[in-house]
Amino acid sequence: CQAYEINITASAHFGKQKNDITEQYARPQDRIAGSGAFSGYSDTQVYLCDPMPPAQPYHLIGWVPRHGKPEEFQYARNSEGLFVPYELYQELDKLDQVVAAIPTDPTPASIVLHKIEMVLSVSNATAERYLAQLVSTQKITKVRRGFYQRS
Repeated sequence: CQAYEINITASAHFGKQKNDITEQYARPQDRIAGSGAFSGYSDTQVYLCDPMPPAQPYHLIGWVPRHGKPEEFQYARNSEGLFVPYELYQELDKLDQVVAAIPTDPTPASIVLHKIEMVLSVSNATAERYLAQLVSTQKITKVRRGFYQRS
């Protein structure tokens, strides 16, 4: 691999874990059948764990490099089925709550901004940034100067 400057990636899906959560291995990489062999003959292990609500409402994606510190990342699936960072997913969920609070009839900007401030608990300046973002993503439409409505 070093001589030809290439990378070999192998993917496998199999496990040795029982369904009972009280009998699970503490480390996700140990839940893989043959995990000792995989770690012994590979440079990096990568794993994906399903959510376990309510304590863990996100997917856990981790990696265990041979010569580095293990890391884990939190992801959630968006409405299109793609993995997005969990913090961003939570933000998108809040923006959907904002959109739901905006009337479908033309509404003055002051009322729209107040609804954004109340739903997200943010300042007026931050509410204005969210409003601009919602307009740019076409979730809220600017009907005319100073009036907005849900798209």
